[in-house]
Order: sequence, then structure tokens, then C-alpha cells
Amino acid sequence: NIRRAVRWLISSTCGIVGIITSTGWNCDPYPTKSAAYRDSVVEAYGADVHNLMKRSDQMAFLSLEKENGCQEMGYWPSVEYIRSRSVMGSQRAGIKVIGSDNDSEGSELIIRLADEKDERPIWACAWGGANTLAQKVQILDNKHFVDLTCTAPFCST
Repeated sequence: NIRRAVRWLISSTCGIVGIITSTGWNCDPYPTKSAAYRDSVVEAYGADVHNLMKRSDQMAFLSLEKENGCQEMGYWPSVEYIRSRSVMGSQRAGIKVIGSDNDSEGSELIIRLADEKDERPIWACAWGGANTLAQKVQILDNKHFVDLTCTAPFCST
């Protein structure tokens, strides 16, 4: 999972709006000390982001306030921005824990992103467990229009 996170972070084809650590299929409850792996990936990104910026001729970072707005594709965000949006999701696995007592920093981040004035879709990469996403889909479905198009080749819609 660390390698996947690294590959995702260094991809310039998506705007990074958050990283949420959550349970996987093999850990319930989620060991909170494992969030240190997410933090180590973010710090490695911070050490290398200036090299990544050379891909797009990016010379500097936007202010944190502007980074929190709509970023252009191919923009490499600052490590401060990534840190500010790297949070813990659900620490319990499975559909049985979805409900009002399962809110987390991760599910609240998803709501905040949906409420931002950014017309682009929010694409979520999920491997392992995805119940932090499911936690907020139940609320978003009532509050916003949610298009849950499945784009994975093994899904049927």
C-alpha cells in the first residue's frame, strides 16, 4: 500500500485534495500507529517535490490559501498542503459500522471537499477498506447529488 500511495502522489494527472488512512480488509480495528506510514510517504513527497516540479516547469508553490482552492492539473502541491489534508478515516472495518457513531476526520474531509466551490468531480482512490467513503456517501446522498459511477473494470453499474 505504501508503494501505491507513492505512485499516486507522484502522478501529475490528478489534483490531490486529501489523503485518508482507513481500515483494510485485514485489520479491525485499524492500528493508529500505522498512520505513521502515511506520514512517511508525505514526508518523502516533501523531500522530492522540487524534482517533481521540474516535470511541469513549476517554479513555486501557491499560497496555502490558494492551494486549498481549485488547483490546475499538473500542479504539484506543497508538502504543507498535503499534510493539512492527511487525516485518519474510519478505524473499524465493514458495513456494519457505518452510521452516526462512525464519523472521523476522513469522513468530515470528504464533506468539506463536496462543499467546496469546485465544479470538478471528486475522484476517490480506495484500496483495502472504503467505509470512510461509504460513511459520507449516506449523508451526501441526502444533501447533494452524488454520481457513484463505478469506473473499475471489475465493477458492474
